[in-house]
Amino acid sequence: MRCADFQMTVTTVAGAPSFRLLDQIAEDTVSARREAKEQQNAAAEAAAAEVTGTKENASDIIGDQHNRIYYAAGCQPEKEINKPNRVTFKSKEEAEKAGFKVAKNCH
Repeated sequence: MRCADFQMTVTTVAGAPSFRLLDQIAEDTVSARREAKEQQNAAAEAAAAEVTGTKENASDIIGDQHNRIYYAAGCQPEKEINKPNRVTFKSKEEAEKAGFKVAKNCH
């Protein structure tokens, strides 16, 4: 059943009724707040990168100091590298000279 402000779905799960209410206005509000927060975080991150001069270029090699692995341009790490462990290099040679090895998924 769908109304102007909400939707109710009734299904049978494991032989018993299951009710689900969806408040569309609340969902839209949460979504808008989440998007605004993401934009605010991105702007703050960009401003901080400009101030500290740590803005990464697409051609930069990203390394993880914790496990001494680097990811070539276009090869994304499987999970986000924590900022304290993140280091950038201008080339693969520079990364390898610093003792880093290429990530297995980047071959």
